[in-house]
Amino acid sequence: MRIGKTDFDIGNMGRVHQAVMDAVPEEDAVDEAELRAVYDGVEEPNKPAFETVLGHISYLLAKRQIGGVTFYRRKTWLSSADVARMMDVSIRTAQDWGKKGQQGAQRVGGRLRFAAESVMRRDKRPPHPQTPGPAAQVWDNDKDKQYDSL
Repeated sequence: MRIGKTDFDIGNMGRVHQAVMDAVPEEDAVDEAELRAVYDGVEEPNKPAFETVLGHISYLLAKRQIGGVTFYRRKTWLSSADVARMMDVSIRTAQDWGKKGQQGAQRVGGRLRFAAESVMRRDKRPPHPQTPGPAAQVWDNDKDKQYDSL
């Protein structure tokens, strides 16, 4: 018998999580009623509640209320290299953002990934504190007059 990664991670012997995830298409969104119908169709002993299943796989799904109906779609995940290219920074900088949890970074399947919708909201790098440079010096003396005349 095969089980999905989510079931394995939480110690569930069933395939209910995988069945619900498989019902969410790659490009389109699906409403909660369709997911519940798929959930109800899975015969599994000791099956966790529908809300519990959604909670377990929530990091993989984007949820949105539209016209009073809840829709779900799969999140798109980007690698550090993808983020570095998009943001015009080094891969090391993108990895540092990931370690700090910036730009929607999470560990997915043991790898550092960035939620595409979080990265695409920013069109520039995160702001870095600016350190003031040296103040301009005003030379107002006899030596300065020599340079002014040149």
